[in-house]
Amino acid sequence: MRLSVNLRDDLAKLSDTELATRLDAAWRTYDSTKKPWLWRGPLWRSPVRHPRAYRFLSLLGTSSGSWFDLLFAAALSAKGAEPLLRRNPAMDLDLTIYEIRDLMEEMERRVAGQRAVKGTTR
Repeated sequence: MRLSVNLRDDLAKLSDTELATRLDAAWRTYDSTKKPWLWRGPLWRSPVRHPRAYRFLSLLGTSSGSWFDLLFAAALSAKGAEPLLRRNPAMDLDLTIYEIRDLMEEMERRVAGQRAVKGTTR
């Protein structure tokens, strides 16, 4: 069991069809994103599942780690700053991968719930 705080209630509210459509769109974004030649992917995934946390971590990962960088990352982690962040190919890729992981996790949660209701296990 993974220790995490899932704050993605927006995904829980989607229908199965909407979730699949959103996952398909995220994969298309991933495929069309220019992969930086030095990109190593998100180094780790925060135990807090929320887009603001992902934006914060992406910004923090590109900084030197000073207090100013920490404040800068906190200020730019707001939803309104996402279009600006997505101009950076590495951050765009990070945010897309976080979204795909969250969508897949929500799908897995639903399948596990359906199996539990039916009384079957994998």
